Amino acid sequence: MCAEIISPSVPCGEPSPQGASTLPMQPGDGGVLLQKRCSKCGVEKPAGSFYRRGGVRGDELYSQCKTCCRAIRAARYSTAEGRASVIAAALRWSSSERGKETRKKRRQAWGPRERGLKRAANKRYNQTERGKENNKAHQRVWRASERGRECSRERARRWNMTEKAKETLRRWNMTEKAKAGRRVRRARRRAVRRKACRIGSPVTVNGMLARWALWGGKCWMCGVAATTTDHVKPLRKGGLHVHANLRPACGSCNSAKKDKWPLTPEFLESRRQYGEKKRLDFQQ
Repeated sequence: MCAEIISPSVPCGEPSPQGASTLPMQPGDGGVLLQKRCSKCGVEKPAGSFYRRGGVRGDELYSQCKTCCRAIRAARYSTAEGRASVIAAALRWSSSERGKETRKKRRQAWGPRERGLKRAANKRYNQTERGKENNKAHQRVWRASERGRECSRERARRWNMTEKAKETLRRWNMTEKAKAGRRVRRARRRAVRRKACRIGSPVTVNGMLARWALWGGKCWMCGVAATTTDHVKPLRKGGLHVHANLRPACGSCNSAKKDKWPLTPEFLESRRQYGEKKRLDFQQ
């Protein structure tokens, strides 16, 4: 449907008279477009009520008015299939040469005011439910692409080289959860060498934290501060690498116990006396 040049003397919303005042507008015509009829709703509106097309056609205006364009866009975004098609089309356009060149020209034409308004509009949109949902969808598509994975690896490599990242890693290594993770990995390596891992019941970080919290972070044999994790029934004697077989222990008791099984009352009493002696020495 071709656009029409409406005579300025015709009020908006009324049909234009037949004759020379209503002329089909073709590319190259020199007419001044003051009013235009929307191809969707059929109402004659001022030229400012239409989005500009960017000079691709002669009139540089869309055939639908802004109100109809918003309604079409809202109907398209109301379904998951419509949102997916819009996202796919935006990605295709952004990756095309024409899209890259258009975005580059627009950024070059922007001033400080336009950039500020764009940032404020993006911030408002990202705080809405639809904006959050669309951002998540864009991120999933981007991360699944090869270029997205390469950019993520490069960003992680640059971050790991900064002093802030090193300081963050040092603080994390001092937390109880990081220490529990190291204990889990060390205990699992020993269990794998002894083929004592039970399938279906893996030892987790939270489980290791719970086991240490149960004993208050103290050695279960002597009662001093624990530094290692002990398999109560040694792996060499058929013990399994499960939560029920793990307890915190100090380095001295763990070394003295080695692979003893079963544990005799005399051995446990000697470790208890060792703990009392250590506590007395610490108090003095």
